[in-house]
Amino acid sequence: MPFRYLLITMAVLIFIGIPSAQAAEIHEAIAAGDAARVQQMLRENPDLINERSVNATRDLPLLTAAIHGNVEIARILLDAGADINCGDIDESTPLGVAALNRHGEMVAFLLERGADVNWRDHFGGYPLSFAASGGDSAIVRQILDAGSDLNYLTPGGITLLHFAASRGLRDLFDLMIERGIDVSVAANNGATPLHWAAAGGRVEFAEMLIARGADPSVADTSGNTPLIDACWRGRVEIAKFFLDKGADANVSDENGWTALHAATNRNETEIVKALIAHGANVNAGNQNGEIPLVQAVDSGNLEMVQAYLAAGARTDAEDTNTHQSVLQIAALRGYQDVVEALVAGGAPINDPGAGGETPLQLASHYGHQDVVDLLKARGAAGSTADGKGCLTAQTEIKDNEAVVWYLGHSGWAIKTKEHFLIFDSFDQGREPSQPGLCNGHINPQEIAGENVMVLVSHEHGDHYDPYIFGWREQLPDISYVLGCRQQDQTGYEYIGPRQVQTIDGVKITTIESNDSGVGFVLEVDGMVIYHAGDHANRHQDFSGPYKAEIDYLKERGVRPDIAFMPISGCGFGDQVAVKMGVHYALETLNPKVFFPMHSGGNSQRYFDFIEECEDQFPQVRMDAPKNRGDHFRYSHGKIS
Repeated sequence: MPFRYLLITMAVLIFIGIPSAQAAEIHEAIAAGDAARVQQMLRENPDLINERSVNATRDLPLLTAAIHGNVEIARILLDAGADINCGDIDESTPLGVAALNRHGEMVAFLLERGADVNWRDHFGGYPLSFAASGGDSAIVRQILDAGSDLNYLTPGGITLLHFAASRGLRDLFDLMIERGIDVSVAANNGATPLHWAAAGGRVEFAEMLIARGADPSVADTSGNTPLIDACWRGRVEIAKFFLDKGADANVSDENGWTALHAATNRNETEIVKALIAHGANVNAGNQNGEIPLVQAVDSGNLEMVQAYLAAGARTDAEDTNTHQSVLQIAALRGYQDVVEALVAGGAPINDPGAGGETPLQLASHYGHQDVVDLLKARGAAGSTADGKGCLTAQTEIKDNEAVVWYLGHSGWAIKTKEHFLIFDSFDQGREPSQPGLCNGHINPQEIAGENVMVLVSHEHGDHYDPYIFGWREQLPDISYVLGCRQQDQTGYEYIGPRQVQTIDGVKITTIESNDSGVGFVLEVDGMVIYHAGDHANRHQDFSGPYKAEIDYLKERGVRPDIAFMPISGCGFGDQVAVKMGVHYALETLNPKVFFPMHSGGNSQRYFDFIEECEDQFPQVRMDAPKNRGDHFRYSHGKIS
């Protein structure tokens, strides 16, 4: 996993599958702190000292002990012959990972046992950079005192001063200044320590850097200034600091994204108000012409919307991807108070926009009766009917049929004859006052009486959210199937990669996602459903594990009725490779119906993807949602 040492929030690794039961057991015993069990297992099989976990970085047992800070188990492993400097396939060391996770006692123990303080991993990281990312000053000092090299530079040109400014490490900062480092030293992407201080919200360090000559208006190679970085990270105090220092409130990056766009994207109303007070142009668009009000409306932030309207934001603005007006967006999201503010601000109430549906029709279609009533009271004309109807969980289903609802991103709800399935649902912000399947929200009252199964492909925050476990208060018979272990939850079935289980009458086959967790194949009520999770091809030469998992499904005779596969993602890297992977899966598995997923809030990507490839696969029916709550009927290989 590239730049593991930058994953500051890593406190616990979730094991997603291992090649043998004993390998699984020793890592689980270490994670649980069961020293006696670890000793017993090593006596029975000394080779377990080198058994790797099958997470993304294939950790050795000593690294697992370092992650959890268990010195007793680390001592057992070292006494049994573990290599103190070997940790994972990236050659990250136990010392570095212990420092990252702020385990000072473990760091001291490993140093005492002779760990190499200057060992570099495959990405140039070493224990001091891990410690700097972890942000514990005492641990940084421990490693410095052990003789760590201060002349550190990542392959990306990042210095220890960058880390110190970002993490608030005064001792390390002062040491670097004493050594005469240029306070404006830029990484390969042009980011200076001041950019990193901004992103970390470190006002004190920004002041010290500026006092020593750092330029607060300097832009990186993408055009981001420290102010823009502070806004993207939602750092209120340091954003105000830069504005008070005279930073240009209207500066934009290479794509035309202004500080206002960034603060709005982070839903930081206080920063938005400060930028407006310092003269930011509320109608400045990005390179596509989209103004920040669009995102404010989409998030349902009434206070922010009111601030924009008071500053003169255009009420006829539209989302440049969907070409929906701000009033249409508020109406289809069910944000009654935002609708009222926009109408009061002069938004065109009857404009059908490029899609031909008025705000009134959209509110009706997505089940927002309160918004319908408001629009009618404010003079909206025309019929609420849009010819589509709104399907609920009470819809009758037969064998080899299903209704599919889009829950956003990679989230889907599927009703078959005897089951109600929910995939990768997570909290996406404000809910409407009348949540339901019609608008892409799970309302437990609506699905009461259904045979509900919730499936989670992996632990990433855009696929898993603990809020799903709250549903069982109203749905006592609900079942949960997770492709990742959650130590703080109970009452779920864990299923690892390449396993086959039958749970509540549903046969589940999994693959190992090359990102995290699993992909699911479900055989249920005469149907085969494939949800890939985050399994996406990363290399145009197919050198990674993607292809092998698709081939595994082919060998098992899997032909999905419905396939859901990711077609984009900020962490997926080469988008051409991702597309090639989807094409390979379509050719190999030959699903009857394919839905693209994992586009965040940009549904236009789905339609662009389909347009590019549907002629290559005429036997596969392809369709996509525009908005959360869009639904599709499946019957015997066809959708409507």
